Amino acid sequence: MTDSSSQGPAAKLFTLSKRMLQRLLRMAEHRLTLATIELEEEKQQLLKLLLLAGASLLCLAFALMSLLMLVSWAIDPAYRLTALSLLCLTLFILAGVGVYSTLKLSRKSTLLVETRRQLQKDLRALQEPTDDQ
Repeated sequence: MTDSSSQGPAAKLFTLSKRMLQRLLRMAEHRLTLATIELEEEKQQLLKLLLLAGASLLCLAFALMSLLMLVSWAIDPAYRLTALSLLCLTLFILAGVGVYSTLKLSRKSTLLVETRRQLQKDLRALQEPTDDQ
């Protein structure tokens, strides 16, 4: 006789708490799996981004040095110092704008967005009254 009408209140409470614990453990396992998958994807994307940015910056640096040499040779020697000063100032301003843009973009957090969304969903589901009673 194991039907629910013959169980006492303690057995029902034990069954409900056991079911709740199983659900919590399954949710925790799924969220941990999701978090590790997202971290792996973020790591791969970050590595690709760093390699691409490094190669681009290296090419840009060589191009700028070549351009500066070309411009300095093309300018009349009497104005060469003024022109090089203006070129350096322009490059510093562009570098400042680049650093500011990079810092602004880096503040936007996209790390584990889906995991956080699922955890909020789980929290709402746990706070809702259930019909198991």
